[in-house]
Amino acid sequence: MKNLFLFTLLFFIFADSTLVAEVTLEVFARSRMSEDTKKTVVLKNGADFSQLELRQIVICLNPGDDSLDLIDLLDVNFNKSCFIRVLADNVAFKHCSFRGAVFEEGFSASEAMFYDDCDFTDTVIHCRPKFDFGRGGTLCADGVLNIGENDFGLISQKNIEQTASFKQKDLSGTVLNVYNKKNGELDYENIKIDFSDCKLWNVNFKFPLKYCNFENADLRMTKLFKATAKQVCSTKNYKEGAVVNIAFCGCDLSNADFSNINLTGCFFAHLDGLEKTLLKDANFTNAVISQCYFRGSEGLTLSQIKSTWNYKSKRMSGVVLPDKLQKELDAEEGKIK
Repeated sequence: MKNLFLFTLLFFIFADSTLVAEVTLEVFARSRMSEDTKKTVVLKNGADFSQLELRQIVICLNPGDDSLDLIDLLDVNFNKSCFIRVLADNVAFKHCSFRGAVFEEGFSASEAMFYDDCDFTDTVIHCRPKFDFGRGGTLCADGVLNIGENDFGLISQKNIEQTASFKQKDLSGTVLNVYNKKNGELDYENIKIDFSDCKLWNVNFKFPLKYCNFENADLRMTKLFKATAKQVCSTKNYKEGAVVNIAFCGCDLSNADFSNINLTGCFFAHLDGLEKTLLKDANFTNAVISQCYFRGSEGLTLSQIKSTWNYKSKRMSGVVLPDKLQKELDAEEGKIK
């Protein structure tokens, strides 16, 4: 087996040449070189970068270039390599192999970056996104949730299902933006992935989830994107009575039965400031809504709020309601006083 190498490198990608990346790197080949050893290598299409520890990599068109043009990186072998604190911007990995590779701490990509016809067999994709939408969270004033510093890039459903992380039912610490191809076009709306029994802690979903299976899925600090009430109610958390610290973005939770459910720390947020999370006719009887944020929701009524454990127990501090609803509540409490 090859020795593992520790790299600190910068990729400069050029579109007008077979030269894809000129790489300046510090090599710490533990058994062969001193820590001061430096050399320059050239990465071309078809290069072999397998079984390496790739650390603090920046992959970009040119430093400071704001162009949105994608550059193709073709047929590169990254098998069994480990990516740590990697930044990739506007790159299309095409026909590249990541078999057995590990995407670890701080892997981050622009939303324009994607993988096309790559091989992710037995790849580990725990990227440890650094976001916290708990108490105090990262919210814009109008209820738009803005979380997720790390992004794995646009990846196909086939590739996700090839990974070791998916097969082992643990996708924790990933930012997932998934597509399929339909008639040669990218399809983001009709993704059908079976997440049943999966551990989905700290997962930031960035594609519509309405056709996915969440039966007995385990959520914690999870951002759900266009999920439905039926999916939420099928999770392990719901069945155990505690759906806490979940961000619902553009979800349709109409008619959901949240009676007696602990919803502490949940965010009911806008989707890019446009589509609100729907709560029409949802049942909140005796639900715990401590530290919940409802400002990005639609369809919530005063009667729903008054049915909660918090209202009945006079424990509404920290609950953020839509402005109109908060005024109604303040007005009614003023009359009562």
